[in-house]
Amino acid sequence: MNRVRISLMIIGMIFVAVFDLNSQIRLDNWVAHTSLVQTQSIDIDLNCRIWAASSGGVYSIKPDGTDYRVFRNIDQMLDIDITTIRIHPVSGKVFAGSKNGYLDIYDNNGNWTHVTDIYNQKFSNPQINDIVFHGDKAFIAGGFGLAVIDLSKMVFIETARRFAGFSTNSPVNRILLDGEKIWIATTGGIASASVNDMLANPANWVGYPSNPGLFETSIIDIAIFKGTTYAMSEKFITKLVNDTLREYKSTQDKYTSIYSVNDSLMVYSNIFGLLNSDDKLIEIPHSDFVEGFRPYNFGDKSGYIVKYRNIGIGIFINDIFTNYIPDSPLSNVSNDLSVDKDGVLWVATDEDPNGKGFAKFDGNTWKNFTLKEYPQIKANSYNRITTSRDGRIILGSYGSGLLVVEPEGTNYKFRHFDTSNSVLIGLSNAPAYLVCGKPRVDNSGNIWVPMVGNESPGPSLVVFDKDYKSYGFVNPRNSIQRYFASLAIDFYGTKWVGGSRTQGLGMMYLNEKGTLTDRSDDISRMITQNDNSNMPDNTHNYIEVDKSGYVWIGTPRGLAVIANPSSAIASQPNINIRNLNRLIGEQNINYILVDAQNNKWLATNNGILVINPDGSDTVGTINISNSPLPTNEIVSIGYNENTGQMYFGSKMGIYEATSLSVLPSASYNITCYPQPFNIDKDNELIIDGLEDYSDIRIVTPAGILVRKMFVNSKKAIWDGKDENGNKAPNGVYLIMATSSSTKHSAVQKIAVLSGN
Repeated sequence: MNRVRISLMIIGMIFVAVFDLNSQIRLDNWVAHTSLVQTQSIDIDLNCRIWAASSGGVYSIKPDGTDYRVFRNIDQMLDIDITTIRIHPVSGKVFAGSKNGYLDIYDNNGNWTHVTDIYNQKFSNPQINDIVFHGDKAFIAGGFGLAVIDLSKMVFIETARRFAGFSTNSPVNRILLDGEKIWIATTGGIASASVNDMLANPANWVGYPSNPGLFETSIIDIAIFKGTTYAMSEKFITKLVNDTLREYKSTQDKYTSIYSVNDSLMVYSNIFGLLNSDDKLIEIPHSDFVEGFRPYNFGDKSGYIVKYRNIGIGIFINDIFTNYIPDSPLSNVSNDLSVDKDGVLWVATDEDPNGKGFAKFDGNTWKNFTLKEYPQIKANSYNRITTSRDGRIILGSYGSGLLVVEPEGTNYKFRHFDTSNSVLIGLSNAPAYLVCGKPRVDNSGNIWVPMVGNESPGPSLVVFDKDYKSYGFVNPRNSIQRYFASLAIDFYGTKWVGGSRTQGLGMMYLNEKGTLTDRSDDISRMITQNDNSNMPDNTHNYIEVDKSGYVWIGTPRGLAVIANPSSAIASQPNINIRNLNRLIGEQNINYILVDAQNNKWLATNNGILVINPDGSDTVGTINISNSPLPTNEIVSIGYNENTGQMYFGSKMGIYEATSLSVLPSASYNITCYPQPFNIDKDNELIIDGLEDYSDIRIVTPAGILVRKMFVNSKKAIWDGKDENGNKAPNGVYLIMATSSSTKHSAVQKIAVLSGN
């Protein structure tokens, strides 16, 4: 049994990514922002508290919707995609099984125990589908078959992978106990055995294959009502008659759950609601597909807890209904992130059919914008987003055009642009299908957006002026080839437009000289690999301009930088492209973020790489081995340069951490904490309130140098060691800082001690 019990404090220490002190690249205070609204399993504990498992973790609430608690993979569980949750009927412990085969157990003292045996077996399908308890045993169903745990010793007893005549490794979807008999629902039918037999022996099981005439063999749920066994597939409910499963009911929709309630009533659900055995609809309000339910019976309170596909759970007790929607983003996918001038995080989700609109996070609560709630936004397929200095939020969609959101107090004004009110043109075979790339806003407040139009006439780049009048610019090399999706605007007003992932044909650049209506002075050209072999690829996933004005280009085959973008507007351009694959290899660069110190944060399929300002060296790597990230595939990065908050977007949620990359102070106001600084207890000293390009010297009162460092951030850290790596002796020290930019200086005094 691979079992680990870890205190929350120790886990918090493990999930701190600390790199070279001199680089000042550090991440801590991790927070997970995952979607909790897709409910996958529910149960009720001994105190009538409701527990819900979702694709973004676990949450629990009281039946009245109060006392909301969330459990994710930071300081708590090992996984976030929780597929089943069950409460032990005696101990009250919470058992949470995940898609990846982890089993996390939560006790009444707030401790988590992590069981990794199923995960470590590397089954092709390790997903845990159900957990049932019998005495000191726990039966665990999953894509691997059936496993049995001795709870008193916390060891696995056996694993059954074949049942009667069914195929080996048949996934088990559900377990039902009937006295000393265990029933399982599998992809090939149902089977039963004695709980006291060796379940790993296929001969100890009796199998009841699904009726082949039903054209459906996978059983998703099972119930026993008045002595008869019922098996549910997505289209049929069958009952066991004379050892044969015979059709009982069918649906044109989709069945989801079946239960026998106190053997006096059988209730089942399809995606549109709950019905009893007489097909009478149980009147429970809902505005989303029903993915299942669980009966609720405690004392004088009875009813049902309903699982919804995208809106949390429905609590229906004593004819009172509450729809509880957890405070979280609607989607775990965040294709693009942007932090506005007020520090609010804005999120673009995905293209259809997985698009869930867009969302905002103000640091405390989430607000989701969907077509259902806001018909004015026209679609849910927003996958690109930019925030402007004037407060607008600009979103590009995959199919429906451009959206501009203008906050007006607590309300919002939506401006939607398509073929009816702009020069936007879609695909040749579907002109109204508008695929917009990454929008950007120039210094004049004009909105620029690249277009994916494939092989069709029309603009490859569209601009909207401050009055929202639109103008189009075509591909200068071939006007009907419109494969552009990424965009950046440099210090000279040149628009660098990257080739799309659909079919990258190279990079277009345009400088209209600030005159949208006068095309006579426009400069518009193309750059391809044929033109410059240092360009890693003709597809450009992301383009960004750094604080020095350099243009950084992320491609599926590595990274490049244009160090002389001003050459683009010269009469005889000689654009210098530097290929950086020697430094990072041919990695797929999904996203580029420039921090306050001009470091480049690269989102890749292998985690996050941080390279220094001139791209000569890597200064940090963040991945699943040194952080709470659940995946190495990072698709977007958001950043608040005033606080150092970093947001890493993935297909498994957004992960937030605090960095030391903060805009320097306008003037020195040095504070140091903790004070006094205990090297053995505190581990590090934070030096805050620094100006830009600060040369820091830590010296004794006699002026003897202890440690020096150079940072370009509001904050720096000191580990209490001198230049030789030795602990500084107890005493009083001076922090002396001088800005090489402003020539200002400041001094702060600190006390250092060691020991307990």
